[in-house]
Amino acid sequence: MPPSSTRLSPSCRHVPEVARLRALGATDVDLGQGDVPWTVLADTEGNEFCVLGRG
Repeated sequence: MPPSSTRLSPSCRHVPEVARLRALGATDVDLGQGDVPWTVLADTEGNEFCVLGRG
């Protein structure tokens, strides 16, 4: 599945964690989730997971 162009608000608290995970090889996944407060990624083995910041 090709990486998506996920839009992230600069105010999202999970942005630094998502950037760190991408640097480690995670890729964006578009499951049709739309505008939600989390980001869906896949690890280097293709396992999908969500990153959601703390409130």
